[in-house]
Amino acid sequence: MRLLKARSLEFEEFLDESAIPPYAILSHRWEDEEVTYKEILKPTRRALAEAKRGFQKIKACAAEATRNGLEYLWVDTCCIDKTSSTELSEAINSMFRWYRAATVCYTYLCDVPPLPAKERKQLIAPRELVFYTNSWTRAGTKEDWARLIEDQTGVPNLVLRTGDLRGRSIAERMSWAAKRQTTRIEDAAYCLLGLFDINMPMLYGEGERAFIRLQQEIIKGSDDLSIFAWMNPEAADDAHCGLFATSPSYFATCQDVRWARPSGNDSFELTNKGLKLSLALSPDQEDKPYGFIAVLSGVRKRGVRLAGLHMQKVGPHQYARVSTRHLGSYDTSSEELATNTAFYVRQTVVMEEDYRYHPRPSSILFQLQSKLLVLGDVQPSRCWDSNAAVFTLPTPLPEDGEHLTPAIFSLQSSAAADFTADIKVTMDKPWGELVEMDPKWSTDIGYDAGNPLLAYWVDCQNSDGRRIVIAVIKDLFNQRPRLTLRVGFRAKSS
Repeated sequence: MRLLKARSLEFEEFLDESAIPPYAILSHRWEDEEVTYKEILKPTRRALAEAKRGFQKIKACAAEATRNGLEYLWVDTCCIDKTSSTELSEAINSMFRWYRAATVCYTYLCDVPPLPAKERKQLIAPRELVFYTNSWTRAGTKEDWARLIEDQTGVPNLVLRTGDLRGRSIAERMSWAAKRQTTRIEDAAYCLLGLFDINMPMLYGEGERAFIRLQQEIIKGSDDLSIFAWMNPEAADDAHCGLFATSPSYFATCQDVRWARPSGNDSFELTNKGLKLSLALSPDQEDKPYGFIAVLSGVRKRGVRLAGLHMQKVGPHQYARVSTRHLGSYDTSSEELATNTAFYVRQTVVMEEDYRYHPRPSSILFQLQSKLLVLGDVQPSRCWDSNAAVFTLPTPLPEDGEHLTPAIFSLQSSAAADFTADIKVTMDKPWGELVEMDPKWSTDIGYDAGNPLLAYWVDCQNSDGRRIVIAVIKDLFNQRPRLTLRVGFRAKSS
């Protein structure tokens, strides 16, 4: 650890943590003209450093430390050589520990009033935290401002006073950072390392992947299922996703999520098939036959009897999370929850080749591959967007029988006036039987095993020898299941 001497403002390094002397630490908002490590280190640049506004913060912090009988201080702007990626990564991984080990933390409020929402580690970790105004006038301690800090950050008063994180679920701790804004996306993950006692490499440029990596590191040492209790209020119900959130903001409503380790709690692990879990699966009454509620054992939330996740089967032993806008809820007395089922969830959802597992599409993209074909009519017309050539399926499925034939595409031919064909897409049948033709057409189905988009072919022929070939493709569009029909035409043989 590299510290500044309070009187001379020169660096001293301590390689042995047990030999680190008592020190003060500065918590502040970065502004223009901050002083860097090399500007303090090199005498030729010292005058440049002292002319910066950021130097005045360091100087005032050093003076306050001296008044408090401390000979050393640590300031993040200058005590880390940020030109060294190795040192920067080590510092960020150690920062929570450094804040916790500090004798006192001086929090400089450059814009008082009001009190800004500070980094959570800087509020929770220090044993003593003192606030100062922009003129370095003492403005009270963490205890004095505890209620306001709790209102601003969501961090409970007890945690602020004691720094004790035991008994706080992963989801609750994540909620403390849900409103935090960072300049770089990756820092939303890196600023949370200390809260979960995690060390991991810093890789700028990976975006949301950093927060996913953080969660993957957390589960290596914790079986707290509340890590999966996040919600995305803006997601479509049929959007498919994995179990790891892509942003701390998805934990915004998790302040009241609690977790108590149940007896016989099974482990979960990352595999090349996805995240492997063993949870009780109960049929989702709103999404049969492929929908389930995966019960998060030991997870409780106000207003939810037994918290669970809406899941949909996408292949043998493979599931995806859906309906992430809310958690599932089931009565704890349900006998269906007695047995755990092992299954896998990929973070990036892919469709399985087994046609029996077909999450219901949210839309149908209709593409004509022949200029000889004309789309005459689509029913129900209220679901059809002619400009985008997309049929949006009713959600939820109606109970009046309309779901038996949710889409009928009526074709005509520009080359033959007597040509008509109705293509029906039926959602209550297995994947390989979704597309039907009207009775005057005979059909043969063929599968393309090598097609990564999971296509099959419907070869249709009428009594005159005319043929229609329909490629049926199942894929994901914006993480939502979509059916694509590509229709080609062959005139009758001469």
